[in-house]
Amino acid sequence: MNRTNGFTESILFVPLKSRFHNIDNIKRFDINTAMERTTMIDVKRWKMCSLKPNPMVNRRNILSA
Repeated sequence: MNRTNGFTESILFVPLKSRFHNIDNIKRFDINTAMERTTMIDVKRWKMCSLKPNPMVNRRNILSA
């Protein structure tokens, strides 16, 4: 988490930690296929639906307007 940006798209890496608890799982994971299946539009849509807005960013946007 970044204090000024809240949760970022990098939070998508968190589930990989549990998936790769074993070195054999890392060898079998095909990162190219995973990246080809997921578009930035999908990530942005997920972020808008799943993550709460950061109060600090909201204040900054309101005060700068």
